Amino acid sequence: MNFNIKQLPSLILVVGLLFLSSCLKETAAGETLDAKIDYHNLSDKYIASVLSRIVVSSAGKTYRERSTEVNQLSPINDSANPLIVYQGNPNLRTGFRHDLFGMMSLFSAQSQAALNLFVHSNLTENNIVSKSEYNPSTGVRIFGYENVDGNWSIGLGGFGSIPLPWKKFSLRVGINNSYARSVGFVGSERNNADNWTFSEELTLAYRFGRFDTSLKGVWSHNKIVNSLGSSANNTATNDYGLYWDSQISLPLNLALESQLRHTSMNGYASGYNYDQTLVNIGLSYSFLRGKVATLRFKVYDLLGEQRNVYRNVSALDISSQETNIIGRYAMLHFIYKFNSFSGNVSASDMKNIRRGPGGPPPGRF
Repeated sequence: MNFNIKQLPSLILVVGLLFLSSCLKETAAGETLDAKIDYHNLSDKYIASVLSRIVVSSAGKTYRERSTEVNQLSPINDSANPLIVYQGNPNLRTGFRHDLFGMMSLFSAQSQAALNLFVHSNLTENNIVSKSEYNPSTGVRIFGYENVDGNWSIGLGGFGSIPLPWKKFSLRVGINNSYARSVGFVGSERNNADNWTFSEELTLAYRFGRFDTSLKGVWSHNKIVNSLGSSANNTATNDYGLYWDSQISLPLNLALESQLRHTSMNGYASGYNYDQTLVNIGLSYSFLRGKVATLRFKVYDLLGEQRNVYRNVSALDISSQETNIIGRYAMLHFIYKFNSFSGNVSASDMKNIRRGPGGPPPGRF
């Protein structure tokens, strides 16, 4: 539920409250356990608009970690595999996670410049992680569960755009930087993994009449520092990208579009460092009154070089994985824009509702 506390020409304050609760009781090893797991989700929200330009919101959540299953609390050993034994911990404490999000949005109607900044953070108390001990004489490894503190993250990002003096050109800058600490156990030894991520982009756009084009440069850096082990466990990757997108409107309601995107990945595990060039070309035809319907034929990955590689980082390991994707292919799209709303509401009215009071006008920045 939300409460509109106060509304003035320069200030809008909204307070919201959400509370969810549920209980779970399960049977393990043929016995009904007395352990009761309660899941609570308590959220609060504060939104303020100062001078119709600044929006700040925060949300805090407290809940029992959903990963806390009965088998993690049960003192009964699960020894389906004689060499791997899972042992519950009835003394596990409730995990709490707290989230905070803030956003600021500024727009100048005179200069058509826009600035959007955001910050987010979270903190987990009593996080539940697995811990193992190995007995070399018997060859048995026992897995258990333990509460740890120290898992938190913070991020800062945003984007800004401004038209250049030549008017047909505009410049956009985007940032997304974050830091995260993950605590876990490698065997029975505690490890703190510090994950630094920096992602920056710069875009130059040109728009004149029937022709739109943009050139974007992207750089991403990821640095991992582990407290356990040698410096060889600390790795860094760099991703570079250069993207060129263009579209030209042709006679007879036709439009030709193309995307040329070159990326380079460095610092990954052997076999995952590569360069790729992605080329997409499409032709579309708009029809019906107001051009609300569009028929588009588009060919993707003309050179057949696209790969899908991602990296997963935790306190336990660093892994690089590649997933299968569809190679070179073509698609026929049909797009229909619904521009009518009930109650004589126009599309611009709906955009204003989504944007909220004092936000920047819709469009590309």
